[in-house]
Amino acid sequence: YWNLWWIKTALVDNLRSPFVTDLLYYPTGVNLYFHTLNPFNGLLTLPLQLSAGLIPAYNAVVFFSWVMGGYGVYLLTGWILGSRYSLLGTHRQLPNLQSPSSIQLSAFLAGLIFTFSPFHMAHLLGHMQVMSLQWIPFYVLYLLRAMEQSGRGQPWLRSALMAGLFLTLTGLCDWYFVLYLFLFTGLVIGWRWMLGIRDWRVEIGECMVTQSPISNLQSLFSYLRPPLIAGLLFLLLLAPILVPMIREATQFSFMVRPTTDLYVFSASLADFFVPNRLHTLFRPESFNWIGNQIAPPSEKTISIGYLPLLLALMAAWKDRRRAAFWLISAVFFLLMALGPRIHIGNITQADVPNAGAISMEWTPYAILNRLIPFMRISRSVSRYALMVQLCMAVTAGLGFAAWLRSRPNNHQSPNLLVSLSSCLFVALLILAEFWVAPYPISPPDTPAFYTQLATMPESGAVLNVPMNYDRPGYLLYQTVHHKPLTVAYISRDDPRTYTERAPVLQHFRHLGADILDIDPARVGMTVLH
Repeated sequence: YWNLWWIKTALVDNLRSPFVTDLLYYPTGVNLYFHTLNPFNGLLTLPLQLSAGLIPAYNAVVFFSWVMGGYGVYLLTGWILGSRYSLLGTHRQLPNLQSPSSIQLSAFLAGLIFTFSPFHMAHLLGHMQVMSLQWIPFYVLYLLRAMEQSGRGQPWLRSALMAGLFLTLTGLCDWYFVLYLFLFTGLVIGWRWMLGIRDWRVEIGECMVTQSPISNLQSLFSYLRPPLIAGLLFLLLLAPILVPMIREATQFSFMVRPTTDLYVFSASLADFFVPNRLHTLFRPESFNWIGNQIAPPSEKTISIGYLPLLLALMAAWKDRRRAAFWLISAVFFLLMALGPRIHIGNITQADVPNAGAISMEWTPYAILNRLIPFMRISRSVSRYALMVQLCMAVTAGLGFAAWLRSRPNNHQSPNLLVSLSSCLFVALLILAEFWVAPYPISPPDTPAFYTQLATMPESGAVLNVPMNYDRPGYLLYQTVHHKPLTVAYISRDDPRTYTERAPVLQHFRHLGADILDIDPARVGMTVLH
């Protein structure tokens, strides 16, 4: 809520960059490069905020991300089903036995699963940057299209540039997502390379030609061009943000969270296979089911869903060539979500080791965390479940299409009414499995004192107590009183602020003695002045 307000305040009221503010951690100010600012949402809803206020602007973000995210998966699944060539399976033509109506219905179910997935619904509880996942399927779609077009010698540059554009939009929502797509792109390239080391037989005209190893390398390079172009465009467009972030990350380490967080915020395997924890019939007891017992509900509500899982198994059985990559990708990101140590059942505080123990782990996450620069800045490991959900949604769409295709003579004379009825029935079952209504919502609960504070003519900054940790509610109150804050939530603690360096403020912050042996009651007013 504050992020939307600050984007408007910075760009419209102050005519300045929104990535640096003096309204937080007054009087030093602080930069917001590592804060979950999600500037895309602020820019998107700026006209609505100016004309109707903050609440309609916030709700618009919710509806926009829900509709566009599902639509992106709909387009992605439809493209996979409609293509007679499988970039991620084989160069040979696939039998095109799917009717246009069954493609659209299957793609619709995939979008429905992605949109109403427990992961998506859980992060509506306040993580605006996480619920803004709408550009991820668009990037995947245009990346795969560009790579297929390049590999077949067709014009590919436009699709690659579109992939770069959607990667840029993803970065303006959440940097975590950029990391996920970086890993996904690596999976696509690796999968294509594994297929390339086999003895390819490529259709050229009416002939089947066996490629030489050199031809295989040349073909692999043709698949590398689109992601390189997309990545270059991403770096070019976001350079004004990325350059200061890289400079900060190389000079300071405050944005790297303690290694214990990687264990607290990782997933258990059970978290993926229990029913939806947010389901109306199960909550709140469901928050104590088997799985991660120390993470907040939003970080462990990552159920795949039993019906999507059943449809994915149908795809694995009936359409292996199309489904294999998506299933393997789902397994990879599931292993990543398990974090530096794999847990099958419960994760308790006793399972969290001392700081630094991650160096001894050899899980996929721990290995990549050591190898990939800046990956250690992230901490919410279980959010890799987003990519699990994307891959499973696509695979479920493939499974439903395979089921329609397997019906007797369906590919010869498809019965639209039967297909439509089947899709509606499955959609209702999915909604019933993911049902979360009534959803817990609340209006902004700013105390009346802050409205009164806004009318006070005195200058100065607001020091909210308690301040032993950063309560985001204080940001909400600032959207009413508009005065600078001495302390605030910015996702990462910055040791350069007075909160960590000044007596009295340190007493309030850490609730313990300062390195300077002074009586805070005696010098407190002097320090504050």
